[in-house]
Amino acid sequence: VAVQKVDGARGAALGDSTWDFVAAKKLDLPTVAVRTGGFSVAELEEAGADHVFQSLTELIDGLDGTAFGAVD
Repeated sequence: VAVQKVDGARGAALGDSTWDFVAAKKLDLPTVAVRTGGFSVAELEEAGADHVFQSLTELIDGLDGTAFGAVD
């Protein structure tokens, strides 16, 4: 709905819980996780996270390698 409201062509999801990625994958969105929610890397990946970062600093440093950094 958010992408439609801004006439966007695509979106991506950023979250820190397994529920974020289960929901995002239902919409076929690329996903990025940061481990601030207490879930393990395996739990986040199993839920559908495409990339998992250990901290916000690591996320910022690696953002260009994710769907958020990919610009056509």
